[in-house]
Amino acid sequence: MGDFNYKGIDWINNSCDASSVESRLFLDRVNKCFVTQHVTDLTTDNSLLDLLFSRDPDMVQNVLVNGNFHTSEHKLLSYNLNVARESEDRTEIRYDYKRMDINGARDELRRIKWDEVMKGTANDNWERLKEILFRVQSKYVPVVERSRKSKKMWLTYKALKYVKSKHRVFRKYKDSHHPACMRASRLASREVKKAKLNFEKKLAENIKKDSKSFFAYVRGRSQATRKLGPLSDSGGNLVESSEGMSELFNEAFGKVFTKENLSDIPEAKWVFPDKGGLGLCDISFDEASVLKSLEKLRDDKAAGTDELVPKFLNLIKQELSAH
Repeated sequence: MGDFNYKGIDWINNSCDASSVESRLFLDRVNKCFVTQHVTDLTTDNSLLDLLFSRDPDMVQNVLVNGNFHTSEHKLLSYNLNVARESEDRTEIRYDYKRMDINGARDELRRIKWDEVMKGTANDNWERLKEILFRVQSKYVPVVERSRKSKKMWLTYKALKYVKSKHRVFRKYKDSHHPACMRASRLASREVKKAKLNFEKKLAENIKKDSKSFFAYVRGRSQATRKLGPLSDSGGNLVESSEGMSELFNEAFGKVFTKENLSDIPEAKWVFPDKGGLGLCDISFDEASVLKSLEKLRDDKAAGTDELVPKFLNLIKQELSAH
C-alpha cells in the first residue's frame, strides 16, 4: 500500500494511456507479478493515487474511500484483511474503583472485631488481613470488562462519534467539497482538537499525583526512539548484538559487588537474649503513624507482590489506621 503517482492507469479496466511510458511500464510489472490492485475509487479530488496491492485477490475486502485529512487532499482508506491468526481474548477484567461503594466497604471494616481476628503470629495476622481486604474488594468494587483496542488514549467517545459521522457523510456524497462533508469535517476536527487539549490539560494538572501517565504520553509523542549501543569492550571492539551487550553489562555490574570471604564469616551477637535480658517486646504503632504511611501511597502505582492496589488502600485508609 502506498501513494503511487500514476494518473494514466485505468485500474478498473486494467488499461493505460499509451502516451504515459512510466505508467505503462508500471502496469506491465504489476501484471507480471500477478498481484491485484483493490482500490477503484478516486483517492484525491481528481485522480486515483493511493493503491493497495495483494498477491491473493481474496485477501482484501470491503475497500472504502472515506473523508480526507483536514491537512491533506488524500482521502482515508479502510479495508478488511482476511488473514489466518490465532484467536485471542482481547478483553481484560479490572476493578472499577470510581464506582466503588466506599461507605459499604468502610462500614464492613468497622464492624469487624479486630481483637478477635488478629491472634497468632505476625505472618498469620498478615494473611488474615489480606483475606479480609480481598473479600471487601470483591464485594464492594464492581468489575468492568474492557477491550484492549488500539485507540488513542486522548480520543473520547464523542470525538470518535464525530469522526465516524464524517466518514459516513463522505461515503454518501463522495465529494470533499460538498457542504455536508465540509461541515462534518469541521465538526470532527474541532472535537478531536478539543479532546486532545482537555486530555493534555488534565495530565498537566495531575502530574504530581500521576506522573507515569504524563511521561508515557510525552514519550509516545516523541519522534525519536532511544536505542542502546553499540558498546565498546575492553579490546576496543564495537559490540552491537543484544547478547553481546548483555554480557558486557553483566560483566560491568558484577565488578561492583563485594566478594565476601566465605571461609571466615563473623558470628552475630545476641542483642536481646532469651534469658538474662528484657528481650524484644511488642512493637506498637499509633493511628497517626499508620495513617501517615498510608497517605504516602500513590494511586498511579501498581500493586506489589501482595496484590493490594494502592488506590483501594487509600480509599479505606481511615478504617485501616484506626484498627
